[in-house]
Formats: sequence, structure tokens, C-alpha cells
Amino acid sequence: MAFINPIKQIERVRVLGVRTAEQTKVLATYNSSIYCILILYINGQRELKECDAKEMGKYIDYIKI
Repeated sequence: MAFINPIKQIERVRVLGVRTAEQTKVLATYNSSIYCILILYINGQRELKECDAKEMGKYIDYIKI
């Protein structure tokens, strides 16, 4: 019998902070935001993660306002 690893289900997400990131490319510097978030899973586990605005889209439904 094979062990099946259950997928972690997110209960909620909290934004802990935002910082500015700079990336220098050819002849220009681009600014963006990096979000530090705390992910709380249904099974009680927690995870700290840094993500950009694109990646933040998948966590937006779990943030309580």
C-alpha cells in the first residue's frame, strides 16, 4: 500500500508586511512589491512565505478583511 501525501488546505492567510524590491535590467531599474505572508493550514501547520503580486493572487481569497 502506497502512502498518499494529503494536499495542505489553507484555512487563512495574514499579510505581515510589504517591502520594495528593485531589479536592475538593461538601462533601467524596476521597482516591485514583495509581500511577507503567514499561511495557516487546516491541519494546524504554519508557513512563512515571500511572494510577489502575481503569486499573491492565489492567496487573496483567504485574507480576511
